[in-house]
Amino acid sequence: MFSQMGQYCCLSHKPPLTATGTTVGSLNLPQPAHYYTPQHDVMAGQKKEERPANFSWLIEDVLAGSALPHRVEHFQYLMNHRIRHLVTLTEFKPPMHLAPPGLTNVFLPVVEFEAPSVEQLETFVSVVDSAREKNEAVTVHCHWGRGRTGTMLAAYLVKDQGLDAQTAIRQVRQLRPYSVETYEQEDAVVDYAKKLKSSQAGVSHKK
Repeated sequence: MFSQMGQYCCLSHKPPLTATGTTVGSLNLPQPAHYYTPQHDVMAGQKKEERPANFSWLIEDVLAGSALPHRVEHFQYLMNHRIRHLVTLTEFKPPMHLAPPGLTNVFLPVVEFEAPSVEQLETFVSVVDSAREKNEAVTVHCHWGRGRTGTMLAAYLVKDQGLDAQTAIRQVRQLRPYSVETYEQEDAVVDYAKKLKSSQAGVSHKK
């Protein structure tokens, strides 16, 4: 998969892969060793609950990132945690027929290892802000929940917390290692931050 990066330069090392895999459609995908598996809950003596791989909150009960959800249990986990909006960045939609009623899908496809457009970042931020007003949570996912997902999450921190692009990217990587994988994805967050700052300055000037 990494050979597809072509001209893009990976910014972080990839973790080792286990011998086990996850089946998505007709693909048998290797599962990175650091990803969550249901056995973690069993080992911890907790009730078994299967969340999507690489799921974690960026902002608790507000915004999370994950890998592609593809099982009934994954969608139920999202619903159980008050997540009502699933933002998809892969070029194909997740199997939403497995999802319970009440979980909506926002489709913002981005080619793997490429970056979302500034317009897509703005749309994503609007989706999260709108959900927060209704006290609903959002999960954003790509294939493994790293590059494209991390780019969206970093853009939201720029908007929500007033961070500069590099600080936002660094914070996302601290919470979700291997996030934002290419220079193009970093540049997308920078471009979004510049446009946001420019628009905010324009509004302030009019006042």
